[in-house]
Amino acid sequence: MSLRRELIYIDEKDKTDRIAEYSYQGDKIRIVFHNTNKEFFYSRTRARIVRTAVSSDKAFNVFNYLKEIAETVGLKTEEGNNILARSYESIAAIQEDCVLEAFLNHSLSAAKGSKTNPDFFPFGFNLSQRKAVNIAFSNNLSVIEGPPGTGKTQTILNIIANAILNEQSVAVVSSNNSATKNVYEKLEKNGVEFIAALLGNSQNKKEFIDSQKAIPDLSEFHLDDEEKANLKERATTLVSVLSENLSKKNELALLKLQLENIETEYEHFKETHKDKAEKTVAFRRDITADKILQFWITLESFGNRHRKIGFIKRFIFRLKYGIKDKSFYTNSLGEMIYICQSKYYPTKISELIRRIESLETSLQNFSFDDKMKEYSETSMQLLKAELCKRYNNQNR
Repeated sequence: MSLRRELIYIDEKDKTDRIAEYSYQGDKIRIVFHNTNKEFFYSRTRARIVRTAVSSDKAFNVFNYLKEIAETVGLKTEEGNNILARSYESIAAIQEDCVLEAFLNHSLSAAKGSKTNPDFFPFGFNLSQRKAVNIAFSNNLSVIEGPPGTGKTQTILNIIANAILNEQSVAVVSSNNSATKNVYEKLEKNGVEFIAALLGNSQNKKEFIDSQKAIPDLSEFHLDDEEKANLKERATTLVSVLSENLSKKNELALLKLQLENIETEYEHFKETHKDKAEKTVAFRRDITADKILQFWITLESFGNRHRKIGFIKRFIFRLKYGIKDKSFYTNSLGEMIYICQSKYYPTKISELIRRIESLETSLQNFSFDDKMKEYSETSMQLLKAELCKRYNNQNR
């Protein structure tokens, strides 16, 4: 099937496949049909030319390039049929106003401009999931990836919930039924599966039509305006403190990894210099590991440029790092760097340990799991209240 670059309608009927050529002739459209050389002239009220996503040469060429890739790398069935290539072959036309059009014409960065409900996650969240949901609602296309168990289905469920609140519809598609059923089962677990239809292949459609259940009584989900306002305020407060503590949890995990790495590095450093005479210098009492590292790098830059540390630089170093001992500069450059390293590692380890202990104390006092459960239940109440408002006492 050839891809149509433009669609031609006559009397509001798609006649594209029957037309061999066309051109504009003043206020008329000249049309020549297949299997005839006869010309027909239509007014522009009767005939119209509609652009598609591939009307431009650039978009058309990009599409064909992707199609060629599909023919080369697409998965094949046991019978040897290329699944992806077959999908490309089945495309006859692409509407101008769609995500694929934006992709083909390199305009994906444009925001959709639709109303969103940020910070609404009735199925729970972590920071990356929160970011993924909000990006999904502010861009034409977003990609969420991750290994099994990282919460992709949970993110999809939160996208569905926000779409419902925005009075939007959602199509959840997959190359296999199990992935879509997983989403459906999570909705079912929370008592809101009636908003979804399991479709896909003919058997799925038949089963859905034959086994539809009536919309349940949603009156118990009703909330008046004051109740909604109170719950929204509580949810907003909870999502703020949860995000703050999720940031702390992420920071804690990174700090523990950093501490493990720096301790290993320090052990190697001490082993490498175990036969070296210990040398020290008095730094400022409040000096940080980052400041020591800065001095260490500065000394290395002097060595790389073969420059001496003059009086002015020594005065600056005294102010910045607290080095008053003039004998420090009688050491070789390598020895000065060694002194910095000897001070840097224990200082950095001490800083990391203090920050880790502070974060652990803060998280222990927060009751994270209880707060996340309260937030999810509060958000689910708001979602169900919206479903009650929209669907209660209606026929399926």
